[in-house]
Amino acid sequence: MNLYKTRDFSAFFSDTIDFFKKHGAHFLKNYIAINGVLLAISLLAFIPILNLFIDFNSFELRGDGNIKSLFLGSLNSGVLIIYFALLFIASIFINSISYSFTPIYLKLYQEKNGSNFSTSDIINSLKNHFPKIIKYIIGMTVLMIPLMIVLVIALILVACTLVGILIPIAAFMMLGMFTMFEYYHKPENRFFKSFSYAWELIKLKFWHSTGCVALLMLIIGIIQQIFSAVFELILDVNSGELLIQNNLEFTSTMIGALVISMAFSIIVSFITNSIMMLNQGIIYYSLKGEKEGIQTNSSIDEIGLSE
Repeated sequence: MNLYKTRDFSAFFSDTIDFFKKHGAHFLKNYIAINGVLLAISLLAFIPILNLFIDFNSFELRGDGNIKSLFLGSLNSGVLIIYFALLFIASIFINSISYSFTPIYLKLYQEKNGSNFSTSDIINSLKNHFPKIIKYIIGMTVLMIPLMIVLVIALILVACTLVGILIPIAAFMMLGMFTMFEYYHKPENRFFKSFSYAWELIKLKFWHSTGCVALLMLIIGIIQQIFSAVFELILDVNSGELLIQNNLEFTSTMIGALVISMAFSIIVSFITNSIMMLNQGIIYYSLKGEKEGIQTNSSIDEIGLSE
């Protein structure tokens, strides 16, 4: 598939689906191989939080003592605060690596005229881009406050409709992703110049691109909410009688169900988010090709290069 192909609203959708049909197995295999370790670390990191949640619910259901005293006792001289701070920093880093996968993948795809590259190629490219990943985190952190102010103002102005709310959010997401795509595109690219260029791309076909991302975001949001609802249903201790039947304690079966449902929810989130980023990557290359008049010879829609 020619990534630089000129597309409209419907082509943004259809080409995302076509790309996933032809290269989805290769894309997801590498995505899971690289992000699987990060996913495992995320799950392990949340186990103490899950245990604390269980303690809170068991304590609250018994109705004895003061929950505030339980929480303060759990802090253990600030250890819990430090833990949450480290977890927050680690989550930013892990998410940055995860989000960097799609720009790196599509860059290799474009350079090699197809998906004939391996997991090691992606890992090596991630290592080469590691300084830029750190700089991207710092740059977006600096811009986060003014960007959030603009986003909140935009949401207030268009809060009358659901679609109106999703458009500014979609534009906000695209701005972050397009900046990453452009920043990684060439070694000499600078962060703030890439940020400015990203906004220029979005303005080319603003309603087509943001509308596509907003609609896909709505669809994926519904899918994620379904799995989140299952997870929340399991966690809803007030609606379950098993706790009362077992002296208000979580059984090993229930704890196992909690862990499995959380793991499944995170996996679904990883996959759906990767589809969102892939869609934005196709939009980025399409708009970049249109803006710069880039023509390629990669008309390989009937690709047999899956490895």
